[in-house]
Amino acid sequence: MKKSPKNVKNKQAENDKPFFSKAENGESFFSKPGDNTLQLQPADAKAKDTAPAAAVADACKASSTPESKWANDNPGQVFGVEDTSAGKSESNELIFWNYCVGEAAMRAAHRERLNEVADRWVEILKKDGALKVKLQGAASTSGNVDSNKALAAERAGIIRDFLIAKKIPDSRIVIDNTSTPRSMAPETSPENQARNRRVELFLFRSTPVVNKLPPWVDVQVQNLFIGQQGVPTPKPTFNEKDNFFARNHFSMKASADITLTSLGGTGVGFSQVLTRDTLMAQYSDNAGRTLLLDYGNCNLLPCKDLENATSHFAIDGLSMFNSGPGTTQGKVAIRDRPGAAFPLHYPDSKTGPFHLTNYFWLMDFTVILGVREMGAFIPLNHAFWSVAGSEDVNIKQKSVSGMAPISVVSDWQPGMAPGMNLEAIYAGPTCRYVRRSEQFSARENVCKPNETIE
Repeated sequence: MKKSPKNVKNKQAENDKPFFSKAENGESFFSKPGDNTLQLQPADAKAKDTAPAAAVADACKASSTPESKWANDNPGQVFGVEDTSAGKSESNELIFWNYCVGEAAMRAAHRERLNEVADRWVEILKKDGALKVKLQGAASTSGNVDSNKALAAERAGIIRDFLIAKKIPDSRIVIDNTSTPRSMAPETSPENQARNRRVELFLFRSTPVVNKLPPWVDVQVQNLFIGQQGVPTPKPTFNEKDNFFARNHFSMKASADITLTSLGGTGVGFSQVLTRDTLMAQYSDNAGRTLLLDYGNCNLLPCKDLENATSHFAIDGLSMFNSGPGTTQGKVAIRDRPGAAFPLHYPDSKTGPFHLTNYFWLMDFTVILGVREMGAFIPLNHAFWSVAGSEDVNIKQKSVSGMAPISVVSDWQPGMAPGMNLEAIYAGPTCRYVRRSEQFSARENVCKPNETIE
């Protein structure tokens, strides 16, 4: 079992003199084939789960810095993305944040949530040998780059050891140190720094992408369609109780009639990738100032659809599989209803709350019709579509005016979209990992927007 670096090597991390460097480009991670057998782990791995003092810290080390004081005054925080497919409401993606400054141990809330999900993850991994767990640690920028990188890896390593103690094999856990973690928030406050001291963990399906069907598979596609759903755009939501304004749009549906011949176990369906996600909101206060919130730093692009995290396609229920050998005929489909949400009121410590007056929303998607065979994905066709909206918002009258959300859909093209690395996208988090949500919750929203006041 791999050993995590000891704390002594990272004692200056996040407490060192600030050092800022140009962010590195992220690299793709290509995983090995899944191991479908979950083996018992050595006795030393189990010790991690029975030694709370070594793996969890409720209180932080004494320090007088504002960042350390905020960390010590507040518990560890957890952001969970809920998988609501098939009537479930279970987290398959998590962000643990507000780690103690310069420390790697999980805090009590982190350990509690990990205990809640680990046993279920074990069962999920038993059933599907292609699934794996990915971990990525991060640190605030208040330390130097080298010590922060080591600290981030140690934070992820402690969670890896915890999962191994829960009988998830090391071979099914990936620690991603290939890219520099993005910032969850501009580090303008101790709370924002806390958002960047974190570990991200999620399930993903290792998926090599090839461009040609194997000779034992034949797919005939007819009536390939993509268009708008034709459902009226719902009225906007003004939720004063939970402090959010939301816009939804029944944007896109696609379908195809399929004739599939194979030896069995082959699937055909749609996958979806989000390639651009712009959310901006303008606010005003009683003093006549304006505030612009830009959620651009919250983007994880390009990213996969929610159900692609644990399923073969974006909507497995509308896909088809050939139990074969032989020929199967049927229809495959996909539909999407994106949502955008903003706080109705955004507080300022000196002048009081700002109130939403305008928003701009733009999302670009790529839909891919493809085949899954022996763990690989073979793209057949792709198409592009977008949703956009920009409206003035009157909170008092609960009304909007301007360009209500609309969608634009392209024609189908053969093969994979140019320049898209679908294998790397499948190995990343989903589009709902941070905030592609129909609702807004200040309590759980882990990513803070950039603020510009005029």
